[in-house]
Amino acid sequence: MLSRVKWLASTIITLAVIAGFFIGGLFGVIGAITCFGLGSWYIASRAKFTIRRDQTERQPLLDQSQPAPERSSELLVMVKEVHAYSPSAIGSAVPSNNSKTDFELFIHVWLVSQTEMAKQIKDAQLRIRDSPAPISAERIVGDLDKWYLDSDKEKSDMWDTYFERVRERLVELNMAKLIECGVPVEGWLHFRVRNISPSEYTAARMELCIDESSSVTHVGIVNSTRYLSGQARVCALGDPPHISPLENPMVGA
Repeated sequence: MLSRVKWLASTIITLAVIAGFFIGGLFGVIGAITCFGLGSWYIASRAKFTIRRDQTERQPLLDQSQPAPERSSELLVMVKEVHAYSPSAIGSAVPSNNSKTDFELFIHVWLVSQTEMAKQIKDAQLRIRDSPAPISAERIVGDLDKWYLDSDKEKSDMWDTYFERVRERLVELNMAKLIECGVPVEGWLHFRVRNISPSEYTAARMELCIDESSSVTHVGIVNSTRYLSGQARVCALGDPPHISPLENPMVGA
């Protein structure tokens, strides 16, 4: 585009010089100077306009090289295990599926940040839905050192495969620790759930809500197997895991 403008302006200047040569005298000189000035101005104005338009066309390419604006924070919440404990479920006293009781609920949670900015957890809540009556879940803090998880681990030797009962300590989720991008953080949360039946515990929709310091709430659906601790039922495939208080260790553990 610019070469065409130069060619047109050069033609005007050349014609002006030729016209001034043939006309001669003062009028010829004035006409030649006027046409030369107009041609030079035309080249300058078109060149300036062309450069500005070229910058405008290339601006999106420059924007693409800039970092994308930060999106809303994302925190992946995954529930790995859920265990419920009630003193009424100890030994042979099996509560009815519809009888209301209080459960100590323990959730093993796994968190990972999907953004570059580190996340700070402020609080955790448990919502229990799809129940005829409202069910509240109170978070209990700082007592997991009084609880243990008893589970059977499969082992084998040269002659046989067998299960060995293993007692594990419950480590509380550290909310003071920043969650870095791509670095998973895991731990246990303790909730006291009142006025709930075993059938509601098994079937009700549960959501674990993690609140971060920026006032954003992230929700993880509790869709893992829900264990009811307290029943010491050993079978050939091993005993299901049980949550036990330290002062009342599991029988046969």
